[in-house]
Formats: sequence, structure tokens, C-alpha cells
Amino acid sequence: MTQTARAFRRDIAYGPIRSAQFGFAIGVNILPAGLKVCSFNCPSCQYGWTRVELGGTEPAVSWPPPAGVVAAVARALDEAQKKGDAISRLVLAGPGEPTLHPRFEDIVSELLSVRHEIARGIPLAVVSNSSTLDRAAVSRALRQVDGRYMQFDAG
Repeated sequence: MTQTARAFRRDIAYGPIRSAQFGFAIGVNILPAGLKVCSFNCPSCQYGWTRVELGGTEPAVSWPPPAGVVAAVARALDEAQKKGDAISRLVLAGPGEPTLHPRFEDIVSELLSVRHEIARGIPLAVVSNSSTLDRAAVSRALRQVDGRYMQFDAG
């Protein structure tokens, strides 16, 4: 059974959800539980206003550790396989900007490993607002994923 957007906001791995863009996908939210962390404050954002100040290199929030992300995704993939769900993609997305995670590169690398072990061939994608492309670790990680859905808004 698929979940709605409101049902998965606090989970690391959510879905599977049906998406016109991604098919039958498992979403992966690597942002702090129940908190929008973003580099922008877009008036059209479905998650509302950004409440975390990004004055330094990393907000003082509790980020999910890479091991926790990998464990949640492995459980979601196992459950999908047991139910016979044909997952078409893993998508790093959530309430904010996933590339702001201070260990984004580690998470991508470890997700690719677990995906290779459990669900070989399922693409890993990232939905991003492109605000962190100047960071070397983010650029390296994005080169490893199968799909990059980058938005660029100019005001």
C-alpha cells in the first residue's frame, strides 16, 4: 500500500509512493526528524518556512547517522521485496535540502553499497535545489548517483 506525503514526513525511508516522475519509489529523508532544513525559504514550498538558521557550515540539529539511514533503507527494500513491490527508484528527498547533511557523501556511498547488495539495478536519485554544488564532497557524491534532479531558481 502506498503512503501519502503527510504520513512519511518523520521517517527516514518512506513509501513506496507512486510518482509520475520516479515511478514506484522509496523516498529517503536524510534530514532531521520533523524538521525542515533548507538553504532557501520558498513561498511555494509544501513544507512551509525554514526555521533553522544556516549561519555556519552546519546547523545545530540532530542529523540521522549514515548507519541509521542505511538500516532504514535496507528494511524498506526488504519489506518491498517481501510484498512483491517492484521498486523503480530510491530517491533522496525530504523536507528541505538533502545535500546539506554534513555526511552526505558518506550516505550516498553507503546507500549505493546496500542497494548493490539488496536491490541491484534500482537507481539512486537525488532531488536538490542546487545550492550546495560549490562543495567538493557534494559534487563528488552527486557524480556517483544515477539521477540528479537539480532545480535552479533565480529571483
